[in-house]
Amino acid sequence: MSGEPSQNAPVAGDEELDATTNVTSIGAASRRESRRPAPRERVRMSGQQRREQLLDVGRRLFAEKGFEAVSVEEIAAKAGVSKPVVYEHFGGKEGLYAVVVDREMGYLLASITDALSIEGIGDAAELAHVAPRLLLERAGLALFDYIDRYPDGFRILVRDTPASHDGREHVIQGTFAGLLVDVAARVDY
Repeated sequence: MSGEPSQNAPVAGDEELDATTNVTSIGAASRRESRRPAPRERVRMSGQQRREQLLDVGRRLFAEKGFEAVSVEEIAAKAGVSKPVVYEHFGGKEGLYAVVVDREMGYLLASITDALSIEGIGDAAELAHVAPRLLLERAGLALFDYIDRYPDGFRILVRDTPASHDGREHVIQGTFAGLLVDVAARVDY
């Protein structure tokens, strides 16, 4: 025993130590390096780019898991930022969710509004002569088109929508049920 480690001696981790210098061998160090995950490259974004990134991440998570199951920690981790960044942009999970829902309602409402606008018809008097069934059909097709093109958005709108009535039979604006009532009112001429 000349001070060198024997081949049968236990080694800590995968490291081979030289007993005289207490240094890890190059082979062991390179094996350890190859097991390490590659460091994430930090991308410098403008405030608007970071906000959009957080909205995309939040939208994906809310659609997949629902509002209650998603945490600020998870949103921040998926976006590669710290929790304070999420709070800085949205004030918290509720603020982020509100912006996501507002955007989805805007996309859906724009789609239905476009479907209800009829080319070549100028004023309301002329629109009154269009069959309500045709308008309802167009609104329905616009809804189905939205569901087909944006299934995550539709999931967000219907999964965690708060109660659609305020207890006095009034539909709350900004909910999916409220949107359907608006469509019915536009079709019912």
